[in-house]
Amino acid sequence: MQRVVEYEAVHGRTAEPQPHNNKGFDIISSGPGGSDRRIIEVKATQRDWPDRGVPVSDSQIDKNRELGDEFWLYVVEYPEDPAKARVIAIQNPIASADYFAFDPGWRVLGESSP
Repeated sequence: MQRVVEYEAVHGRTAEPQPHNNKGFDIISSGPGGSDRRIIEVKATQRDWPDRGVPVSDSQIDKNRELGDEFWLYVVEYPEDPAKARVIAIQNPIASADYFAFDPGWRVLGESSP
């Protein structure tokens, strides 16, 4: 979260972290006078962005659908390493997704042949 607060400050916005159990997002950020408001979901990975991706919950997807372009996904790589830390900010990620994959965990929800 601290990396995102710093990122927002560098870009002229003020970030306000929300309570830990806030449903659907982690930070509200805006520029001067409330401009460029961003509702931000933060995902962190201790290394480079993993090939398996970063998970999002149904409440985060719902919040993205509700807010559209005001919703942002921020992926933070190496958050604990100041020399490597990187923030990748993606506006309205659900609208840009054109592919979804279902991992093997979905087996328990499906019917299968004997």
